[in-house]
Amino acid sequence: MFYADDSQIYLTMGPRNRNVSISNIEDCISHIIGWYSNNFLLCNSATIKVIYFSSKFINKDPIPSINIGVNTIKLESATCDLGVVLDNHLDMSRQVNNICKSASLAIHNIGKIRNYLDQPTAEKLIHAFVTSTIDFCYSLLFGLPKKQLDKLQCILNAAARITTKTKKCQHISPVLRKLYWLPLTKRIEIRF
Repeated sequence: MFYADDSQIYLTMGPRNRNVSISNIEDCISHIIGWYSNNFLLCNSATIKVIYFSSKFINKDPIPSINIGVNTIKLESATCDLGVVLDNHLDMSRQVNNICKSASLAIHNIGKIRNYLDQPTAEKLIHAFVTSTIDFCYSLLFGLPKKQLDKLQCILNAAARITTKTKKCQHISPVLRKLYWLPLTKRIEIRF
């Protein structure tokens, strides 16, 4: 038996044709499951995830669930797609928080052994475990509010401090220049 992984269906739905759109997506998924079955592929209905993206500024009735055959699938408030957490308002706050959490843990672990490392080795570890996490899917961070970007800049500053053994009381800009690291907003603009 083969498995079909990561099939995705996107549907645009307007406020007037909402019920028709929900019916269309249910029919489409049922047809896909039937096609899988006819071609000796298995679709695990328990792993189907549905998310409805909408503006947080427009008050709409939520879609409670989608019916696929005998299964009722509740809508997710967030889902992970190719390593990026997308929430139902696409404000990227969960993605930024996940990046901060992962990078902070890496900085903490590198900080534990920093006294035993020379600077080039520490810099390689920081690039492998911290800046690579921050750099992943940069284009999605373009245009985010300053509040979100400041969280990531703090992580980048902490990584620079660990790399160079700079104290918290010292200004970070000269340290970033010495490492040839751009501020976060410039990094995003260059890669966008």
